[in-house]
Amino acid sequence: MAVNDLSKRMAKVKPSATLALNAKAKQMKQDGVDVINLTAGETDFSTDESIQASATSAMAAGNTRYTPAHGTVQLRQRVQTWFKERWGLLYEMDQLTVTAGVKQGLFNLMLATINPEDEVIIPAPYWVSYPVMVEIAGGKPVILSTKPEEGFRINPQAVKELITPKTRMLILNSPNNPTGAVQTKDDLEAIAKSLEGTNILVVSDEIYSELVYRDKAFVPFASLSADAFRRTVTMNGLSKSHAMTGWRVGFVAADKSIIKALGSLMGQSVSNITSFVQDASITALDLPKGKIEETRLTMQERRDRVLAILTEYEDIKIPTPNGAFYCFPDLSRWYGKKTPKGKTLENSQDLASYLLEDALVAVVPGSAFGEDRCVRLSFATDLETLEKGSHRLLSALSSLT
Repeated sequence: MAVNDLSKRMAKVKPSATLALNAKAKQMKQDGVDVINLTAGETDFSTDESIQASATSAMAAGNTRYTPAHGTVQLRQRVQTWFKERWGLLYEMDQLTVTAGVKQGLFNLMLATINPEDEVIIPAPYWVSYPVMVEIAGGKPVILSTKPEEGFRINPQAVKELITPKTRMLILNSPNNPTGAVQTKDDLEAIAKSLEGTNILVVSDEIYSELVYRDKAFVPFASLSADAFRRTVTMNGLSKSHAMTGWRVGFVAADKSIIKALGSLMGQSVSNITSFVQDASITALDLPKGKIEETRLTMQERRDRVLAILTEYEDIKIPTPNGAFYCFPDLSRWYGKKTPKGKTLENSQDLASYLLEDALVAVVPGSAFGEDRCVRLSFATDLETLEKGSHRLLSALSSLT
């Protein structure tokens, strides 16, 4: 072994495709290239001024020191109230912890609950980090494919058929990244019923819960039954709904034994999330509901505009995203076609590269999410940019032969 050799687990760690493409698009833009960037997993809004002012005031007041690993009592009490008032979920204080975004909460949860060879059922398309986190913890991702033509519905019977004596966990993400799919209450109840009598944890990543459109309804998995409440680890936070991605604020609600373990990992790693950010997070949770509704309605308008443009092209198959801020069209019918430069497109990576380099529109290949037929477009930017990017995409597709 050489002095600079890495651990074997690092072979399982791959760079984030979404972050890599976003960085490349931003660099091209900085270099003066007129790139339309539709890769970002964050809105283009600024964090509300009252939240920013709260952080500044907290710093001025000297709130710059360590806090408890789980977060301040004041913040956890506010999170407790938020879960109760917003979703009807009743958690005790020792069932709540605060993490540096949902991402850290998920990472620590994998380390705290997965043993080598434990199986984790992950519906695909999935957020890019789920399988990697499971593998780092020593577990085995078991992928459950869903179909664009079925609106990426998670079939409860398909979940049941994947359960084995080694199944430790089921990861649910509704509203979903990258598809925008929102699972129905009936399907979620059927999944919950099939898990009764098992020791399978359900990890419900609900970070997009405030961004659901038209007549669709978001249902927290923990709200389905007493049994579902007992086995669910609920993940939520402020990144998407409050334009606070860089602030890194996530909430985890679960059985107190799991929360205790997450606190131990937090204490042995980063100690706590930034102290004055916790004060600002209380202010964020106290924002009038109308502020969050404004964001939701703006995102709904953007979604509708993108769909209107893309669905004019009848060959594009695009399930309506009922939540989050992504479209995930199936563009596989263009695989096998040649670009104007003579390159044959074989997969979503080839298509995404062509769109970026030739059409100057950045999207994320679906292969990063476990579905190579599709690409992900974020509609978390202004209407003018979305319209321009959508038309560029259509023009680029029309140029393939």
